[in-house]
Amino acid sequence: MQPLAMAVVLAEAGITLCLGLSLVRGARSDGFAQAGSLSAAGLLLVFAFSTAILIRSGTSVRCMCFGRRGVPLGMRHIIRDLALASVAGVGSADISGALSFDERLVLMEIAVAIGTIVMFLDDIFALLSPWPDRRADALER
Repeated sequence: MQPLAMAVVLAEAGITLCLGLSLVRGARSDGFAQAGSLSAAGLLLVFAFSTAILIRSGTSVRCMCFGRRGVPLGMRHIIRDLALASVAGVGSADISGALSFDERLVLMEIAVAIGTIVMFLDDIFALLSPWPDRRADALER
C-alpha cells in the first residue's frame, strides 16, 4: 500500500474511533465527537481539493469510492465532498450538551442510512440515467 493511501486509511480509522468513543461514552463535551467530526470535515476538504487539482490538470482518475462502477472523478465528487464536509463540520458543534443514549443511537442509524445511500450514489445515478446503455452497464457490474 502506498504511504498516502495508508495515511488516509489511518485517518479514517482514527475518525471512526473518535466518533465511536463519543457514542459509547455519551459525553459530547469530552472532545471525541468534536475531534472526529472536525477531522472528518478536514479529510473531506482535502479530498475535494485533491479532486479539483486532478480535474484541473486533465488527469482522468476512476474512483470507486461511491459505487462499483469506477466513475471518473468529476465535479459531482467535489460537490459531494464539500456537502459531506459541511455536515461533518455542523456535527462538531456542541450545541445540545449531552444527548441520551437513545438519541445518539437514532442519530447514528440515520447517519448509517445516509452514508449507505451516499456510498452507492454513482450506482444510483447510473440506474436513473436517461441513457439505456449506461443503465445496462451499471446493472452488469
